[in-house]
Amino acid sequence: MTDISIAKTASWLDGTTPIDKSPNDIWARVEIFGHRSHTGKLREIEILGVKMLRIDVPIKQAAPLLKEEEIFETFIYGGAAIFSIIPMTEEAAREHAKKERSYGWSQKEPLQIEYDESERYDE
Repeated sequence: MTDISIAKTASWLDGTTPIDKSPNDIWARVEIFGHRSHTGKLREIEILGVKMLRIDVPIKQAAPLLKEEEIFETFIYGGAAIFSIIPMTEEAAREHAKKERSYGWSQKEPLQIEYDESERYDE
């Protein structure tokens, strides 16, 4: 964590740098009503005239030598769904997002359900 990122986070918390002045630089953990949370880059967007929060969660780092871009998983929520926003540095957010994803299952690995024909109940 750099001194600049610490100072930037401190300025968000004490109100000297308003969050809405630099929407592309905000990294935070967002807690959503319904027991969901995401850690990533925040941006305010407008869809059909309604202001919403877009959260881009990093799921794969860029690999410039392989010409691979960074991959994000995107979530969009209305303001009423947001419980809290916890600003943090980009480094802290990326580390937290990596830990968060390690507990879930991957979409690339579909859930396998075993089906036993002997357990049919439609007799």
